[in-house]
Amino acid sequence: MHTPPLKTIHTQPSKFLEIACLRLFEYVRGNLPLISGLAILAVMAYGFELFNFNLTIDEEIHSTYSGALLAWIQQGRWGIYLLNVLVMPKTIIPFVPLFVTLVFQVGAILVLLNAWGVYSKFEQFIVGALYMTFPIMASVYTFSTFNYAIGIGLFSISLGIYIFVKGGSKRWFAVLPIAFALSIYQGFLPVILSSFLVYLLIVLMRDRIFLLKDGFIFVLVFLVAYVAYDLILQIFLFLLKLKVDPYIAGQFDLVFFLKHPLDALFQVLHHLMLPVYFGAKSLYTFDIWIMGILLLVSIASFFLDILRLTHVQKTLGFLLAFGILFLPFASGLLMKGQMSMRFLLAVPIAFSGSVLLGMMGRSNNYRLFVSVLSGICVYYFVISNNQLFASSYLALQEDRSFATRLIDAIETTRVKAGVQELHYIEVVGYYARPSMPSMPKIETFGASFFEWGGGDPGRVAAFLQLMGYPALQPLPLQDRAGLIPVSAEMTIWPAAGSVKVIDDVVVVKFGPYSASQRQVICMAISQSNSAFCAVP
Repeated sequence: MHTPPLKTIHTQPSKFLEIACLRLFEYVRGNLPLISGLAILAVMAYGFELFNFNLTIDEEIHSTYSGALLAWIQQGRWGIYLLNVLVMPKTIIPFVPLFVTLVFQVGAILVLLNAWGVYSKFEQFIVGALYMTFPIMASVYTFSTFNYAIGIGLFSISLGIYIFVKGGSKRWFAVLPIAFALSIYQGFLPVILSSFLVYLLIVLMRDRIFLLKDGFIFVLVFLVAYVAYDLILQIFLFLLKLKVDPYIAGQFDLVFFLKHPLDALFQVLHHLMLPVYFGAKSLYTFDIWIMGILLLVSIASFFLDILRLTHVQKTLGFLLAFGILFLPFASGLLMKGQMSMRFLLAVPIAFSGSVLLGMMGRSNNYRLFVSVLSGICVYYFVISNNQLFASSYLALQEDRSFATRLIDAIETTRVKAGVQELHYIEVVGYYARPSMPSMPKIETFGASFFEWGGGDPGRVAAFLQLMGYPALQPLPLQDRAGLIPVSAEMTIWPAAGSVKVIDDVVVVKFGPYSASQRQVICMAISQSNSAFCAVP
């Protein structure tokens, strides 16, 4: 069947959807083995999380809410708010959020590869396999609170790049999906730029031309998209009478970077780039040394091609290559070289894009060699993902067991105190669980709800509610300082006396006050010279 180009039916909007669906059907039918292969790898990498109900940090809090959260808008993520309203009104559920994520991620890499001009099914599968299984994505996908939106955002970025590259005079429409991607997650900024830099380097190496005009126009498109994103954000804030949450801004420290730029750069290179690109055990649960070999082989391969360019093109090629590899970590310069794995969404693009660049124009023997290295790498990626999700699952089971013991202790203490009903809980210190081979602690993976945030009473109360103990709320901030003398006389869990009931408040002591607990309490104490706040 012949389907007319979409641009020829702009005067027949009633047929647009029909033609678009036909195009999609034809593409799926013609690429079914490729799509099926990537889908199988997605299930291998994320199947445990996909087909089981797990809980990750933050989900214990979100589970107590219903409907869309205005807090997303306050954090600048109005796209997630809209998706909550239109697509996913309840996110703390099994299967659906992550399934939506993976469907859109497969679509994202296929659209992006077409935008890059990569039509070889072999190259598409190699790059797609690395991209789909890269363990950094597990650090994001473990959060059902917004993982579905991440998948949609990745697809929006790829669609924006595709429209810009293939759209001709309509390339300015790329503003819309790029602005929407930014509204989902500000961390998409390096993903957008890295995706475009890979395209520029592909064109430079393949066609021996540098698209200076296209690069300039893309910068303008990106700036317009950012302005559109911010304008809509301001409208939301104004209409809903909301204030911006400083959470995002609080992640950055410009003063430190200005004072210590070289130290910040060293921290990024040594403590971020090298561990991430060379498969450090501290990030992936075991050493994936094959990552470093594959990356070095790929870089050496396309660097040889860059060396054959003219002097100007050579300079531009090296700058683009450095930009692709460094951009995912650039924000770390403003974060003292410390970034959570979930902020590194551009790394899979940089890594798989580098492998693609290394394969371009190479012999079949080299491509076979790279495919073997990539296959081994993907296999270890799958193992790493499953180990991470298993750690999260085991941590949840241990927290459930611990919560049962804690509830029994609270009820026993309440009965002895003769109190009919408890309303509030205060937590002193936090429950620290050591990292174990079967349950490694890597960021949220393997972490306890009772230790996250340095012992946050709100998180503890929310998790106890999930365990069927709904009576407790975190003690109001203004009342927490009054219990400091009481907590000083208490023993540490699980010893007798580590749980104490005072009126309608239960105090649980896991250890000395944590730094975050002191900070929160001291902000509410009028006497800044309090001995409690003076403790370092």
